Amino acid sequence: MGKSIANILENNLEFAKNDIAGCKQVCDDLINFCHNMPANSYAKFSDKKLADILSQFIKYYESVFPYMTTPHTIERFFENKIREQIKDVNILEKFISPISLFDQERDSALKIASYVKTHGYNKNFEKKLTKHWENFCWLSVWSLDIGPLSKTYFKQEIINILAKHKDPQKERSLIAKTDKNRSKEMLILLSAIQASNLLTQQIKLLQEYVMLRTYRKNILCQAHYYVLPTLKEISMRLGLSWKQTIHLSFDELYQGLLKLTKEEILQKKADQRIKGWGILMWKGKLSSITGSAEIIKVIERYRINQPSTAYKTTIKGRTACKGKVIGTVKIINDIPQLDKVKKGDILVTKMTTPDYVMVMNRCGGIVTDEGGITCHAAIVSREFGIPCLIATHTATQLLNDHDLVELDATKGFVRILETVKDDFYDNKNIKGICAYKGKAKGRAVIVLDSSDFDKVKMGDILITSQVTPEFLSCLYRVSGLVVDEQAITSHAVLYAHALKIPTIIGTKYAKTTLYDGQMIELDATKGQVITS
Repeated sequence: MGKSIANILENNLEFAKNDIAGCKQVCDDLINFCHNMPANSYAKFSDKKLADILSQFIKYYESVFPYMTTPHTIERFFENKIREQIKDVNILEKFISPISLFDQERDSALKIASYVKTHGYNKNFEKKLTKHWENFCWLSVWSLDIGPLSKTYFKQEIINILAKHKDPQKERSLIAKTDKNRSKEMLILLSAIQASNLLTQQIKLLQEYVMLRTYRKNILCQAHYYVLPTLKEISMRLGLSWKQTIHLSFDELYQGLLKLTKEEILQKKADQRIKGWGILMWKGKLSSITGSAEIIKVIERYRINQPSTAYKTTIKGRTACKGKVIGTVKIINDIPQLDKVKKGDILVTKMTTPDYVMVMNRCGGIVTDEGGITCHAAIVSREFGIPCLIATHTATQLLNDHDLVELDATKGFVRILETVKDDFYDNKNIKGICAYKGKAKGRAVIVLDSSDFDKVKMGDILITSQVTPEFLSCLYRVSGLVVDEQAITSHAVLYAHALKIPTIIGTKYAKTTLYDGQMIELDATKGQVITS
């Protein structure tokens, strides 16, 4: 798809212009429909009426998704084209960096902080905070299983702003002034280098895609938030728990409302998916796979493999904001973990979203697995002047909480200086989270990638940073599994349940603490490894 789009853009920039216009149109249609959904009247509606509302939502919702994928390809196309034509690094950085730093939620929070600076945390502040919360609580609802943000979250944001900015109103004005100056500077630079009409269009289109990225994400979060009352009403009518509901598709819920699928069938299907599910695309056709054992069969049948990366002390990425800093790593996998980021820490995550802003302004550096020059982390890091490395692909897997690292975003790498051991474990116990209950005694074998598979013998306890599909071949031989990665949706959890292997996850340091051949006892039920 990427190659096809790139070929079109070579001769027709109208494709990008139409893509932007089309994206805005379908997003506006979706959010306008959501704003008009009669959330307080559902109890009065018949099942047919409720099904009609869900059907309309599905139509608008699905029309947005093509625009969630194509812009990434187009962004990369324009970035590469601009790089080919601009060799001066300083000028290039100004052209591909976001012109506008304006963020509606942050602007609103700065206004409230300015009010508090003058009037304190009075009753009027509470009213303003409540209004702000109502306007932006949806920021975290990237998926239906993530709830909206609390008022406490936003109050803490105000406190953080006041700790960083002595004059929040001045900061608001500075952002607006900076945006205006950057626009002027862009025009001056284009004139100074005598940019061609083609280059000018490419730069302007790239800037539009920068703004479109956050806009698209916010629209989907709002849509998820506004459809929640509808789904909860449907869940109640079909006798489903919320956990069961979010493991069914919109179409399946629609079928249930119209009595085209029996409630007990939906309930059974949801229960099976809770244990494990996947979606297979094969020769243009989609099919859903339910149950861990069935997923493993499909992985083997279609030879689905994901390359793994061996452990290394230096991780490379792309510079989003230049700078060099030494600090302590804090791995963030989800929003509740944000509180562990302290001043000067290196925030390491797959990707940042607007709900990360409250801690981004106090961290010393940012490292992400994903992202491009227009991603959220890149935009915010440039605004705050925080060294930032993006697109490392493996940072969250190869780094651990409390590692001491050197982040050189200017040269594009992060290097582990020291793996710091804390009270998460001691010399005799390594703690983790139970993924599958049971006990096992045996020889520890450290597996970093597929080249280590031959070391694993029958009855061994496998120790690794993360499990990927190609591990399956040797998992049949092990009596236990210890994984540093902590993710309940990981392959480790999937395979542990499917193969009934005593397993703990989230050990963080097991692969660097244990050694090959060491005799250990795994008590997965208690979530620990006991060493001799």
